[in-house]
Amino acid sequence: MTNLLKNLGLQQYINFFGGVLVIAGLIAALYWSPSLIKIVGVPLTVLPRIMGLMQGTSSSDITIIPLLNDGRELAFEVAAPGNYLFYSAHLNLLRRDVGKDSTSTSWMQIENVATGSQVPTLLLDRGIRVYDPPSVDGRPIIQFEVTDAGRYRATINPSSDAPSLTLIPNVVVGNETQLNTVIILQVVALIGIPLVVFYRKYRQERKILQAVRKAKREATDTFWQAEVVRQKKR
Repeated sequence: MTNLLKNLGLQQYINFFGGVLVIAGLIAALYWSPSLIKIVGVPLTVLPRIMGLMQGTSSSDITIIPLLNDGRELAFEVAAPGNYLFYSAHLNLLRRDVGKDSTSTSWMQIENVATGSQVPTLLLDRGIRVYDPPSVDGRPIIQFEVTDAGRYRATINPSSDAPSLTLIPNVVVGNETQLNTVIILQVVALIGIPLVVFYRKYRQERKILQAVRKAKREATDTFWQAEVVRQKKR
């Protein structure tokens, strides 16, 4: 009985501290390795894809565009109309202020080479999210939409010493709220279900531990009561 009591108590401490270490390790890994957020997020994007909230990004969708003219220009071509994102992991671009009006980006102007028309742009200040493509470094910094396929030119002012930007189609445009909700629900389920199972197991072990302690206490009380009676009979 004593050994059982010790084993149950030791197992509870092992389970508790083991869970704490796992959670702490995950937090540290996510903090020190932003790319891991994207890798961990891959399974979480399966359900949103089935629901039609986002599309997959293939290698053919990813275009690395070098900065020209001492970091002042970009020249690129899009194969189809749609919404696009520029990604970067370079601090020079990530730290640029959004400003009060986030619907305009004074430091990047995009124009259609054929028509000379300006393309509205949106500067993004969000962090890395689980549905960002793992094969693309950094996070999105510019979002824009074009109505015509063809060649485009972007000017950057002030210039940047970033070697390049990565252009990909925006596969979640218009569905961000629903997508985030589905991902959060999945995370809650993935964390909550093991916690419920662990808590039920803990409750069961706790009841066993309490029963063992009670039985041991009753056995001790019975022993001493019998001892007192025996002493009185002498």
